[in-house]
Amino acid sequence: MNRNKISLITFFILYFVVIQFIIYLSKATYHWKIIFLEIVSILLLMITYTFYCVLYYKKILKSYNNGEYDKVIKMSKKFLKVFPKRGLGEYTIMMLGVAYFSNNNKVLFEKNISKITNKKIIAAKYYWLTIALIIEDKWEEAKNQFAFFIDIKYSEHYNLYYDILKTLFNIHDNFIINKQEEIDRLLLLVKNKKVISYLKKDSVLK
Repeated sequence: MNRNKISLITFFILYFVVIQFIIYLSKATYHWKIIFLEIVSILLLMITYTFYCVLYYKKILKSYNNGEYDKVIKMSKKFLKVFPKRGLGEYTIMMLGVAYFSNNNKVLFEKNISKITNKKIIAAKYYWLTIALIIEDKWEEAKNQFAFFIDIKYSEHYNLYYDILKTLFNIHDNFIINKQEEIDRLLLLVKNKKVISYLKKDSVLK
């Protein structure tokens, strides 16, 4: 447990202790109404914290969709210090990994993307690992990663990812006659700037 999470837990404990101290000083009778108010105040505090986290996550997502990868890295690292690494946390880890990929930081890309275990986004993990290998022109390794990808049809955006990867393999293996037409189609599907740059290279058609 990192320092930020310990600080957060400590804050909630101190908040509860302060309430007890105020009740003691006011010499109020400790009965169910006070207990109820204590619980409500703590719940409101937690709801406020959760609401703030969701808003902050949406800011990260917006920066991610806009291709502002430096901002994604900075905000994601801050977010993950205080938010659990599951649910939205794991989505954030995925965006962080892709941001490192986009900034050509292979080590931190692989370190973060390998942490993805959520079944809803597991396809994204193998999609990006495969894409990274394709861009490095490591086609055999890419096909091995693609084999992991194929078995996870229940994951989000599976059909889109499959279409992009399968098309790239078919272009590379010369199974497609009009390669440029397929490249143009892929350029309408992908959003990542690094992948777009790769697709625009003449070497893709060879």
